Amino acid sequence: MSENPFIAIIAGGAGTRLWPRSRSGNPKQLLDFGQGESFIRQTYRRVAPLTAPDRLMVITGPELAGAIAGELPELDPSQIICEPSPKGTAPAITVAAAHAARRARDPTLITVGSDHYIGDVDAFRRCLRSAAAAARQTGGLLTVAVRPTHPDTGMGYIHVGESAGAFVGIPVHRTREFVEKPDKATAARYVAGGQHLWNCNYFAFSTGSLQAALARHAPHLELLLAALIRSTDFSGELRDHWADLPSEAIDTALMERADNVFTVPAEFDWADIGSWDGVYKIAKSVPGATENYVAGGEHLGHEFLGSRGCLVDAESKPVAVIGLDDVVIVESADAVLVCHRDRAQEVADLLAQLRSDGRAELL
Repeated sequence: MSENPFIAIIAGGAGTRLWPRSRSGNPKQLLDFGQGESFIRQTYRRVAPLTAPDRLMVITGPELAGAIAGELPELDPSQIICEPSPKGTAPAITVAAAHAARRARDPTLITVGSDHYIGDVDAFRRCLRSAAAAARQTGGLLTVAVRPTHPDTGMGYIHVGESAGAFVGIPVHRTREFVEKPDKATAARYVAGGQHLWNCNYFAFSTGSLQAALARHAPHLELLLAALIRSTDFSGELRDHWADLPSEAIDTALMERADNVFTVPAEFDWADIGSWDGVYKIAKSVPGATENYVAGGEHLGHEFLGSRGCLVDAESKPVAVIGLDDVVIVESADAVLVCHRDRAQEVADLLAQLRSDGRAELL
């Protein structure tokens, strides 16, 4: 990259499907699921070599800022930027763009999630370098997307079109459309066809190109961006606008509507760790993995008898599993979860039920 881009780690999500480990005050990006460090720490290490130290930032909420500062002591407090409340990736990325544009003239901004698994870090960095170069040279809005390994109805897909050339040695394609969470038959057709990729929610654009696109397709966000860039009181200006903003993803607010979107097809192994089944599958992809996986509390000496495909994560008690296959067992200080791995996505529904029942202390 000819310039040092700004890189924003978006870290405001709650990670509800990884309950009871992931809670509103201690979400999954702050947790270690057996890799030796938290997701956000892993993310920081991946992106830090791509830019200057003072061009990194984290977008999060005030309730997480202290914990994130503890995980990332390299960052100055001014690099941890707090949204007043969670509103989705569209407002978060707008805030990141404003922070960057206040510090440099029309800089390039890269945004990444804080809780992903990346198999090949070097390939990941090459793709982000390509996206940043393409964003600068084309004036377009860039995405990074990976080839699907199976039909997944919980994923968003990007339909890639004709080639737009190569940037930093990596081919880039025009984007035809975004498709959110197709049915099983459609997802299978996408995988077989080879033209639909999983949307990683990694983006790159110049702040000027982003502002122009927002003015056309999401004027309420362009108003926020412009106000934050020129304000002498960034935090106060943000609070003044925040209540009127809808909660929305950048995909639906902008990327699906814009006509200058390009995609970098990525070849590295990738997963959004959105459920306990996802944690298990990533663990099983590591050479030498055992048939059962202990995500936490290995020192407690868990035991498995006649059981396969199980995941155990425990804080304080040894867990014994007999004659069960493909189950998730998670023990925390105040709750225990037991579910089949193929129903792990329903943990979010369980939390909705707890909320409806007035069990806020468990959230």
